Formats: sequence, structure tokens, C-alpha cells
Amino acid sequence: MAGDVSDRQLFASGNGILFPTLIAPQGTDESIQKLVSCTTLANILDSNNLDTIDLLKMDTEGAEYEILSATPPAYLKRIREIRMEYHNLDQERNVSQLKRFLSSQDFEITHEQANSPTNGNLWARR
Repeated sequence: MAGDVSDRQLFASGNGILFPTLIAPQGTDESIQKLVSCTTLANILDSNNLDTIDLLKMDTEGAEYEILSATPPAYLKRIREIRMEYHNLDQERNVSQLKRFLSSQDFEITHEQANSPTNGNLWARR
């Protein structure tokens, strides 16, 4: 899943890459990359004729920010609960921003657990 329907480079391994991710490493890197087809959360709901999602589990290795922010609010309203891994990437993409975004979409944060300074788990429900 990603923020748009497109083919993207998945960075699988290399300097500074701890997990496969759509987020390009900074600086020059000789990472192993693979072209992958991406889709959106809205496209998944539409193509599967899903009126609601009772529980959305997300483990998207840093793409959670683009996925959720690109999902129209009408689609987010169709999700009852989200349980996700988050990654603190930078000043704009971190758990504080994620909690503000989910709260603005009428989700209540029910659980937050930092696993390290860079990632953790977040649960939200309506």
C-alpha cells in the first residue's frame, strides 16, 4: 500500500536500511531495490466492495503517513479500528503527528507503546 496507485522502488537492503521500505535512503546508497506495484487504501476498499473495515492492521514500514493522509476522509470513516506499527521518520512524520491526524479523523487513541526511539505500536478506534 502507498499514497497512490503507481509502480515504486522498494528499498530492500543497503546502508541504513533496517527493513524493506518505499522511503528512499538519504545520501548515496548502493541499496538493493525492486520495482513493486502499489495501491491505495481507498482502492482496496473499492475493489473489494468493502463498506466497512472492522480492524485494519498496518505494518507498512514508514509508508503509514502517506497512506493515511492520501485516504479521503469518507474512506477513513469506514474504518472502525486501526492497529499499527509507526515509525518516527522526521519532524513531520512521527507518532505525535500521527495521533493528531487520527484524532482529527474522529479516532480515539486507545494504546501507544514505543518499542524504541524510532518505532512503536499505536491503536485507534471510533
